[in-house]
Amino acid sequence: MILIDPMGHMVSDTNEEELHAFAKKLKLERKWFQDSKNHFHYDLTTMRMRHNALVLGARMVKGRELVERAWWNHEEKL
Repeated sequence: MILIDPMGHMVSDTNEEELHAFAKKLKLERKWFQDSKNHFHYDLTTMRMRHNALVLGARMVKGRELVERAWWNHEEKL
């Protein structure tokens, strides 16, 4: 599932491929993908981008839940 927080961070709770596929639907460029310090995400920088993500099926969550559910967080614990 694709998750976004109120700050506009967008992650997947499944895998990186799901995140990139969803970003493509939003017409985000791959070069905007951020992978610093294992916090893989895209930034949705406008309210319109956030709205479009929600229309396409993303789920709005609080920042803490986003981090706890992100796929890379689960991989680190394995």
